[in-house]
Amino acid sequence: MYDVKRLALLQDLSMLGTLAAVAEVNGVTASAVSQQLKTLEDEAGVDLLVRDGRRVRLTAAGDLLVEHAAEVLAALERARGAVAALQDEVAGEVTVAAYPSILAPVGSRLAVAVRERHPGVTVRLAETDATRAMPAVIRREIDAALVLRYPDDGDEVVPGVRTRRLFDERFVAVVPEALGGVVLHGGLGVLGRDRWIVGAPTLPCTRSIVSACRTAGFTPDVQHEGIGYLAAIQLVGAGLGVTVVPELSAQVLPEGVVAVPCAIPQRQVALAYRDGAQGHPVTHALLDVAVEVGRTLKARPLFGSHTV
Repeated sequence: MYDVKRLALLQDLSMLGTLAAVAEVNGVTASAVSQQLKTLEDEAGVDLLVRDGRRVRLTAAGDLLVEHAAEVLAALERARGAVAALQDEVAGEVTVAAYPSILAPVGSRLAVAVRERHPGVTVRLAETDATRAMPAVIRREIDAALVLRYPDDGDEVVPGVRTRRLFDERFVAVVPEALGGVVLHGGLGVLGRDRWIVGAPTLPCTRSIVSACRTAGFTPDVQHEGIGYLAAIQLVGAGLGVTVVPELSAQVLPEGVVAVPCAIPQRQVALAYRDGAQGHPVTHALLDVAVEVGRTLKARPLFGSHTV
């Protein structure tokens, strides 16, 4: 019979790619992880891993076992939920992590709404990012994560994790007030000669913005790079250029600065949680409230319906 903890280590390895990374997140040594996975191979009777430089990749048998491991772990989650459902009230603590740009505008709304609907449930918020969110959910470090998905992400499926789409978020051009009407009627192309403020070039958001600019007929003249959304808005207010940010990041603007919706592919805000956990009363309550919050944000856009 396979050991559940060893199956969890194999699942971690499928996401993290190195024994060192698996060891770090589990608080053990790489040699200990290697020994546990070797024992799992002995139990399976087949090779599960192939070394590829510093990384380790799974064989076909390893990938297959990860799929089944996800089912086993989901069954355990369902069992926890079934036992918890015997209680008379929905009560407990749930930790929700979120990407920085949606932690305050979405996470805070979610925490407040859960508190109002289910006084016995405490939501604890934490910050995460694209590299840490899914592994943290699977390892039970957090219960759920508010994550972002972009059109280029495809339909990637993480074994053991489910996602619930909440709403789509638009992007807005943040420009000096004198340019607002010009951009609204002329499109992004009118900003071809302006100085630009953007995030890190590796971020999917930045790639999407630069691609939209090129579609509009120009490559942005980037003067300030690797800048966070809120800081970028402040730099626009200081007269250092123009930027494009997600709509929820543009709730507060400096004097003399406006935000105009623009024709950049929207990004999806979703809630990720462990497969099987949806049957737990607290997780079920969290999901229901998250969907309501998503409807509210979708129904009440911050800006007008015109796009550029």
